[in-house]
Amino acid sequence: MTTTLLQFQELVLGYSAQKPVHNNPFSAGFHAGQFLAILGKNGTGKSTLLKTIGKQTLPLHGHIHIENKNYNQLSPKSLAKKISVVDNSHFTVPYLKVKDLIQMGRYPYLNFWGKFNQSDQQITQQIIHLLKIEHLQDKLLQNCSDGERQLCLLARALAQNTPIILLDEVTAHLDFENRLHIFKLLKQLALQQQKLIFMVTHEIEMALNAANHFLVFQDTELKSYSKEELIDKKRLTSFLNLNTSFSFDRQKQRFICEYE
Repeated sequence: MTTTLLQFQELVLGYSAQKPVHNNPFSAGFHAGQFLAILGKNGTGKSTLLKTIGKQTLPLHGHIHIENKNYNQLSPKSLAKKISVVDNSHFTVPYLKVKDLIQMGRYPYLNFWGKFNQSDQQITQQIIHLLKIEHLQDKLLQNCSDGERQLCLLARALAQNTPIILLDEVTAHLDFENRLHIFKLLKQLALQQQKLIFMVTHEIEMALNAANHFLVFQDTELKSYSKEELIDKKRLTSFLNLNTSFSFDRQKQRFICEYE
C-alpha cells in the first residue's frame, strides 16, 4: 500500500482573496517515488504553488498535510528536514565557495555546537560527484555562470536530503547536456531513492520523458494528469493552444513544426 507523503485538501492558491490564481478548490495526495512536472503559461501560478508547499506563502483556502500532519504545526527546522527548495532567484554570496554552499544543505542536521561532522562532509562530496561538479567545488559562487550556479543550488538542496524536493525552472540556464543529465537524475532520485519531486518547467518534451505525473494550470484551473492523460491529442494541443502549424507525435513524444 502506497503511503501519502503530501496531501492537499480543498487548496486554493493566491495572494489576494479577490484574485486567486485558480478557481477550483484542489484536493490530491502525492506519494514517494513521484516526479511531478508543473506546467502552465507564464503567470498562471506555478511558482505560487511551490511557494505555498514550501510555506513561503500561505494558501487562501484549504490545508496542506505532510505525512498526515498539518504543515502549519511543523517548526522551521522540522520543515527543513521535510522540504528542500531551489527557486529561480539570483542567489549569490560574496567569497562563498561552491562546496561551502552545498554543505549549507546540512544545516538542519547540525548538533548543538553547530559544527559539520564527517558524515556531513561525506554527503557533500557524494552530491558533488552525483552532479559531476567536482571542477566547481573550490570556485567562488560569485564567479559561477548562471547555469553553474543553478547546478550548485540544486546540489545544496540534494545535500539537505529531504523526502520532498521543490524545483523552480532549475534547468532554465543549463546547456543541453546538463539539462538531459538533470532530468535523468531527478527521475532516478524519484524512483530509486523514493523522493517526491515537484518541478516547474517549460521543457515539456523532456518532462514527458522523465516525469510520471503532471500538474497543469489552464483556464484559471489547476488540474492533475497522468502522462497518458496529458498526451491525449486534444488535451495537450488545447493546453498549449497550438495552431494547425504544430502537431504532437504521440509515439516519439515530440512536437512537430510544419514550416511553410
